[in-house]
Amino acid sequence: MPTFGLIFAGFLVVFVFGLFMPGRQSASRDTGGAVLAEQFVREGKVISLENGVVEFETTFGERFMINPTAEGFRTPEVGSLQRASLVPFRRSAENIYLARIRSLRRISEYSTQGMGGG
Repeated sequence: MPTFGLIFAGFLVVFVFGLFMPGRQSASRDTGGAVLAEQFVREGKVISLENGVVEFETTFGERFMINPTAEGFRTPEVGSLQRASLVPFRRSAENIYLARIRSLRRISEYSTQGMGGG
């Protein structure tokens, strides 16, 4: 009977500490994972190209990895401005999104809306 009492008391102590001890105050953003697949249009610049995979940085500072040739689009030149309709599906720990392309078009300058002005 005393063994049962000790086990029960130990369980209560662990339970109470686990229940009432404060956890992390902020959500951990150090890990990547799936994101809600939602289509949106962004303007930005192609900042790198490696083995057909393009790194695209938007005017909002978001970074995307896209593969235009695999989806039937021409590979854009590094440094070119682009307007892209993207559907992100995954985010890395470094906040780089993997995305599917719905449309990709070269532009000569950013629109007012693409610059975040409205």
